[in-house]
Formats: sequence, C-alpha cells, structure tokens
Amino acid sequence: MTMPGSIIQELHRILQHQKAAGRSAVWLSPANREVLFRPIGAAPSPRPSAAAPMPPLPQRRAQVPAAPVTLPPAPPTARTAPAKAPPAPPKPRFAGLSWGELTARMATCQDCDLSNSRSNMQFGRGATRTRVMFIADYPSKEEDASNDILTGPAGELLANMIRAMSLEPGGSNPTTAAYITHVLKCRLSDARRYPTQAEVRACLPCLWRQIELCQPQAIVLLGMLPLRALIDPSYTDRHRHQWLDYNGIPVMPTLHPNEILRMRQQPQAFIAEKRKAWADLQQVMAKLGLQPPTKK
Repeated sequence: MTMPGSIIQELHRILQHQKAAGRSAVWLSPANREVLFRPIGAAPSPRPSAAAPMPPLPQRRAQVPAAPVTLPPAPPTARTAPAKAPPAPPKPRFAGLSWGELTARMATCQDCDLSNSRSNMQFGRGATRTRVMFIADYPSKEEDASNDILTGPAGELLANMIRAMSLEPGGSNPTTAAYITHVLKCRLSDARRYPTQAEVRACLPCLWRQIELCQPQAIVLLGMLPLRALIDPSYTDRHRHQWLDYNGIPVMPTLHPNEILRMRQQPQAFIAEKRKAWADLQQVMAKLGLQPPTKK
C-alpha cells in the first residue's frame, strides 16, 4: 500500500516533469487535490456511504378537498298563458249614426256647458255628400240668433268666397254644393275667450262623423281652432296655406273670414289677407279641377 508521503513525492515529481515540459497548468482529480493540500498527519475525510439514507423531504401540505357546490334546483317550467289580444279601442260616441240620427242626437246634446248658452244648435248646412267641406270654429251670435250658419259679416264673406270657387254655399246639389259646419255646434257665451279643451272634446266626435258621412274630396279649415282640433294641437300659423292630410283627405288650412274682416280699417292689410285666403282656395280649385265662374 502506498503511503501518503510517497504519493506526495510522486505528485511533486510528475508536476516537475510537466513544468519542465513547458506546461503551466495540469488537471488534478479531487482525490489528488485532497492528498496534495491535506496537512501531513491529518486523517482523510470520511466519504458518505452509498447506502446512507437521504434526508427526509419536507412534507407537502395536505390538500383539503373542495366542498361540492350544491346548486338550487331549477324552478319548474311555468306554462305561459297565450297573450291576449289588446282590447279594441272604444268607438267614437257617434260612430255608425246616420245623418238624421246624428242631427237628432246633437239637437238635445248636453255634453258641455255651452248647451246652456245657445239659442239654436248649428249642426251644419249643405248636401250630405259634397266635394268640399268648410269647417269654422264656432257659431257667431248672429248665427245663433237667426239659426243660419251664413248670417253676419263673416258668413256673407265666406259665402262670396265659396261662390268665387264655382260652388254653392250650403247648396243641395252634391256636384256643386259646399258643406259648411263648425267644430263647436253652440256659440260661446263670451266670444272674447278661447274654447276650452272640454268643449272641443265634447263636439269632436260629431265632426268626425260628419266628415265620414259627407266624404268630401277636400276640406278647408277656417282659422286656427279647426286646424288644432282636427289635425294637431301643437300646430301654429306656419302650418297654414299648405296641404295637410286628414285620414287620406286633402286639407287646406286658411284664414277665418273674421281674421280678414279685422283688417277692414287698414286697406292694404285687408287686401293682403284676402289675397292669402284666395290663393289657398285657388289651390283647392286646382286640385278638384274647378273653374272660376264665367263673368256675365
């Protein structure tokens, strides 16, 4: 067995030989390095036995199994009842009435307070079937007293304008007659105020039925009240002098005769207002193919 001292001497001899050969570095095994650099007389380091047990590994945290998620039971499927059809809108108050029935019902109408101030109910005047229907606001004091829808200065001016269209105001011939009526069938006790919404709503169903029975080819609205009551409550003066529509019937909103007569003290303004109204009526004539009457 070679002693450690002999081993060191042998290593020195090998290293000297390598140095003489010109080498400046050599490789040493771990065992040779231990012998070369271990102090003399020191015992060699014990080597771990191959059969030595390995150190215990750290224990892993035990995983707690997740609690099962319990979902609530699904509600039983409800049977949906078939949707019911929406109820039909109520029919207007005078739906289905004939001319005679409608006239009789309005003669005894007490649906608003205006029935207390009237002398005569102004239902309308003209053939029951006509080409043009004129709708004003409400009867004047003169119309109420005389029971004639064309009485007074405004009635006379309207009659002349209708005749200028080759139509007969309130006539009985369906081909040439113009039917004339009002939104309200009773006069106002105070003509200085505007009709209330309740008063207009009370009379509108009658006017709707009159239009259905008359079946005009065109409607002329005289003033702002008929325009707002029949077409749209929000309409203003800028919606006049142009064609509108009511259930497929052409509608021309124009000036009420009273609006023209208020300008009598101002000749230029009076003529200008008459020209506005006449221009509107000429549009109606053009639409219906009416020719102005022949001057004699």
